[in-house]
Amino acid sequence: MVWVNKKLSLDIKSILLIQLGDIGDVILSLPAIQAVKRHFDRSRLVVCVREKARELLDGVPEVDGVIAVDKKMRRFFSEIEYQIRFLRTLRRHRFDLAIDLRTGTRGTVIAVLSGAQHRVGRLDDGRQTWRRLFFSHLVKPDPGLELGQYAAEHHLNILASIGVVSHHFIPKLNLNMDRRRRVRDIL
Repeated sequence: MVWVNKKLSLDIKSILLIQLGDIGDVILSLPAIQAVKRHFDRSRLVVCVREKARELLDGVPEVDGVIAVDKKMRRFFSEIEYQIRFLRTLRRHRFDLAIDLRTGTRGTVIAVLSGAQHRVGRLDDGRQTWRRLFFSHLVKPDPGLELGQYAAEHHLNILASIGVVSHHFIPKLNLNMDRRRRVRDIL
């Protein structure tokens, strides 16, 4: 089931995909990242992740940029300075579309602060009706479909609401030669 506030524009030039989960969640989002880039092949795709997952996206050819969220504890004025820098970085991209793959408040705030006209998110078990205020497309997948579904498929369900369809949900992590050598040395 999809709640749609606005029709999705055909002129999408810049996309923000938000995945603020742990490292494994980011890896399971790779099929969604690839599907978005295939569908909007002429658009710039920037992915927002936690700082600890930033490097995972270095070798992903579909990703044009990464914005990392840093949860370090800072002194009051340093925190304000960090938040202002983060907001400027976010707004500099002039996003047309923001897609939040999780149901957390932080991703919702980032989607809104991005300035994107179209914001796609997920409704969690119908409890988060407040999210309708912040998303133009809110998806509540059919619970019957979600039972036993692989996490990567959950992300693709969200994308299907805006016409992004993919049946490839096995993540593939690309490692450049330098990283392969470092892994070999460690092992």
